[in-house]
Amino acid sequence: KPKLLPTTPKKLQKRANDMKNKAEDEIEAAERLLTEGEEADSGMSQLKTKAEEALRQSQQAVQDCAELITDAQKLLQVLQNFEREVEKAKQKAESAVTELDDLETALDAAESKSRKLLVKSLGMV
Repeated sequence: KPKLLPTTPKKLQKRANDMKNKAEDEIEAAERLLTEGEEADSGMSQLKTKAEEALRQSQQAVQDCAELITDAQKLLQVLQNFEREVEKAKQKAESAVTELDDLETALDAAESKSRKLLVKSLGMV
């Protein structure tokens, strides 16, 4: 059953005031929601800014790590080359020691032979 409109001006005024108060309450509620939304949006913007900064820092850290890895690989290559050169020098030194030993043996043999020849030649004279 439809509600009948108030018929007296006083009732009409009261109903109009009630509707005005309800509209004002609704407007206040909408304004609060809008303010809360703006605050939430501001908070989200701040979070987004922080997240973007964290991402930038992470990307920089990844780049720094990549450069560090490259530098470490270069250093490892230098050390490996140095190790090879040390090994070559060690082999050359060992070869030189072997040659010296062979020369000493040859010199000892030559000296012994020279003595024998000298003794032999002196014994003949």
